[in-house]
This record gives sequence, C-alpha cells and structure tokens, in this order.
Amino acid sequence: MQGQQDDRGARHLLVVGMARSPHYREAVLRELAGRYPLWLLCQTPPAWALPYLAGWTTADMSDRADPAGVLRAVERLADDVVIGGVVTAEEDCVELAAHLTEALGLPGISPQAAGRCRDKAATRRALEHAGIPGARAFQVHSQAEAEEAVLSLGLPVVVKPRAMAGSRGVRRVDDLGELAHAYTYAVSTTPWYDGPTVHDGVLIEEFLDGPNISLSSVVVDTVVHPLAAARVTTIQPPYFLETDHIVDGQDPLLTDPEFLRMVQDVHTALGITAGTTLSQWCLTSRGPRLIEVNARLGGDLVQVIGGPANGLNVIHAWADTAMGHHPHTHRTPSGAAAITFLFPDHDLTVDTLTHTGTAPAGTDIVLLAHPGTTLHLPPRGAKPRYAYVTARGADLATCVRNLNLARAAVELTATADLELPENGPTVTVAAR
Repeated sequence: MQGQQDDRGARHLLVVGMARSPHYREAVLRELAGRYPLWLLCQTPPAWALPYLAGWTTADMSDRADPAGVLRAVERLADDVVIGGVVTAEEDCVELAAHLTEALGLPGISPQAAGRCRDKAATRRALEHAGIPGARAFQVHSQAEAEEAVLSLGLPVVVKPRAMAGSRGVRRVDDLGELAHAYTYAVSTTPWYDGPTVHDGVLIEEFLDGPNISLSSVVVDTVVHPLAAARVTTIQPPYFLETDHIVDGQDPLLTDPEFLRMVQDVHTALGITAGTTLSQWCLTSRGPRLIEVNARLGGDLVQVIGGPANGLNVIHAWADTAMGHHPHTHRTPSGAAAITFLFPDHDLTVDTLTHTGTAPAGTDIVLLAHPGTTLHLPPRGAKPRYAYVTARGADLATCVRNLNLARAAVELTATADLELPENGPTVTVAAR
C-alpha cells in the first residue's frame, strides 16, 4: 500500500525505516525534509512522521533473509516516483538499503561492503588482509572455543555478537568465571538485529584501553571526508552503554594525519567507495584502533547536535551524498556541543521524573520515561534511558559546564526492582 504521490519529475530521497520512534528520528527527518522530498519505506503506515513525507510505501520488511519482495515493491514504486537516493539510520535495514541502492542504480555503499560492516568478524578479516592494525579477535561457536580464545588473548577481553548495534550483547570479561555469562548474553542477543545474513557465532576480542571516538564521515568517489568526531563515554564496566557524546569543533583528531590516513585505509579495505559511515575508534597507547564501522548515519541525535560545532550540517551532507551531489564538507569550527543519556544505577520502576526548569541557555532536557516505567540495565534491558540532555557552548569548557548544569536539573525517584534485594526497597537516583 502506498501513500500520496508527488509530481513525477521530483527526485525523492527514499528513507528506509526510521519511523519507529520520534525521540531520535524526528529531528533527522525534519532536516531531511527541508532538503529533499522524502518517500518512506516502512513496515506499517506512518503516524508521527507524516508531516515530513511526500508519500510512503509499506512492505513486509520482516523477512530480511529474502528481501526480494521489498525490492519488487520499490521497483514498482520507481515506475511512479523518481527515487534519487536511498538512506537509512537503522542498523537492521543497512543491507536492505544497500540492495535497494544497487537495484536502482544509485550511488551508495554496496551490499558487499554493507555486509562487511554489519559482520564484525568480516570487518576484522578485511583489516587483517589489508595489514591494518586492529583488535586481535577470534570468532567462536561454543563456550569451549571462547575459553581457548581467552587463553590466547589474555584478560581482559570483550565478548560481542557479530552483528548488532548500540552495544547490545557486548560485555567485558575480566575473569574466566564471567565468560559463561558473557557468552550466553552475546548469543541470546544476536537474533534481535540479524538481517539478510545469519551471523552465527560471537567474537572474543582483546580489550582496547583508551578514549573512544565516534566519527561521522561521507565518502565521495572513494575519498573519505570526516565531518565530526565525538568523544564517547560509557557506563561502568562490564557493559558499554554510551552515556556522553562530546563534539568539539577544534578536536585535533580531525587534522591528525595519522588518524585520517587510517580512517581512509579502513574504508578502502572494506570496499566503501560512496555513502555515509559512522566509525568507532579507540585511541590506544599503540595508536588508533578501529572498533567498528556502521554503514549508515549514526543515531541518538549526535549528528544533529554535532554538525553545527563543525560549521556543517551532517544530515544534509548525508542526504546530498546519497542523492549523488557533492556534499559540503569544509569544516568551519564554531564551538562545541554535547549530549548525555541518563541511566539509572539499578534496575527500577520510575515513581517520579521531573526537571527543575533552571537549565542554562543553550541546553535542552527531554524526559523519556514516565511514572510506572520499568528500567532494566544490561543484561536484562537494552537501553534503559530515562532522559537525555543536550548542550552547546562557544568552547568546550562552556559546553561541558552547561551540560552538567542541565543534567543536575533532572530528578528521578524510583522503586528498586525487588529481584535485586541488595538495592533496598527504595532508591533515589541522581542524574548522571
């Protein structure tokens, strides 16, 4: 079924998925709609996204092992609507979007390259083949093999699914006694995001120690153009939920020859000749090491807030690249921006969630939970956020100060999960 159709001559940007939740997608769709007419490919008719769309097509995207039906639906759509580019920010739609891009003869990441990005084991193999230093890793299919891998790598290690996102299923292991739980956690998480390729087995990787970086880039004619770098922090080990993303327009990484050369080499090794990526890195004492490459725009509003700190509109660059136009990639740094996601310290049920309204100018507070919401930290829950805060400033210090002031304005009271009696019956959680 399909929504209204626009003028046959208009070139539309086909958006795959991205209508599930307005919290993290509405700002992106708003930016895209201001650039090109949007046509949404979705599982069910859209609701909140309607004001940003020229039209939509529904298709059964649940069977990603066989995307032929979706391909036929989009080919029929192309008889009536001119599709000039294809984009997605959904990890489980990356390979589908790449197949659609190829079928329509449009610029973008190939299905083969998208597959190498989604499969972290394939990413490691491609880097090893190209001689690019990275985390040592083993793909294993049993707990016994996992134990052998740990003995080869030494502790600590990171256990992770081959194809997931948002740190789901990822756990640090500091003791062999923790390995069985970590292995089971990774295996049980894998089916959530599997796409056209079934990614059996999990990875056991050496732990990379150092600051984590999230880099937004576009690739035009094989050349990588970094747009914004975010310094990332996570909750306390053993899990890796991301809490803070801080983007400084003056970040020296974006002019560091060694780092930029490695960024280019990684994209070349993965066969990415066009499109948009979010690559994640660890700045170790031995130099930059790749964690993973996502063949899509990053989520969680980081690109929305981070682009202006670099004098760029990352969303527009993403869309322009997909539409075959040369994007604006010249950075003119103008301050700093940050976003922090607030997590509880314990599994709990929200009693009250408010903010005082005294946050400084240049900040925004968004409450995600409501009384009665149950929040479970990993491994019981995936992303138990109860709020997020954004901030900007003329420089990094001002931005961080504003972020902390706004974060302190959020107040949560909650009842602890009684399955965890050591928490006590009631806790009051201060915003992180």
